[in-house]
Amino acid sequence: MAAKSKAKRPAAKSATTRKAPAKKATARKAPARKAPAKKAPARKAPTRAAKKAPAKRQKPAITTALRKSDTIELISGETGVGKEDVRKVLEAREDIIERCLKPRGVGVYQDGRLLKFERYRRKATRKRIGRNLQTGEEIVIPARRERNAVKVKKLSRLRGLF
Repeated sequence: MAAKSKAKRPAAKSATTRKAPAKKATARKAPARKAPAKKAPARKAPTRAAKKAPAKRQKPAITTALRKSDTIELISGETGVGKEDVRKVLEAREDIIERCLKPRGVGVYQDGRLLKFERYRRKATRKRIGRNLQTGEEIVIPARRERNAVKVKKLSRLRGLF
């Protein structure tokens, strides 16, 4: 047994391998403190030269439905243009929209940032059987041919209102 215990002994360390000396513990510095915030200087009263422009007054909402003549009168009153000239402009606008949406026209008319009119093609539908929801009776829904239709989209100015 004695022979076995001698064999398991660790070999003596050579003189070339030494442990690195332990580092000295350095004192940690405390984090730097921020200086207290300075108060903002008091604001001076605005001088007469630095007056802001008066805020734009918003026009009141229109509470009744407008007919064509009401619209012409309202536009004429706000712009100072004669009623007959306003009527001609509105009729020309209607004509332009109609010409854009005709079958050989471009198919799109954009009215500023308010509306966009688009012509598109509705698909044909087959004849089918449906049901009258009130009586439960079966009915025949007739076939419809392919046709043109107009889609009106609201643009940025109108989207902001709703």
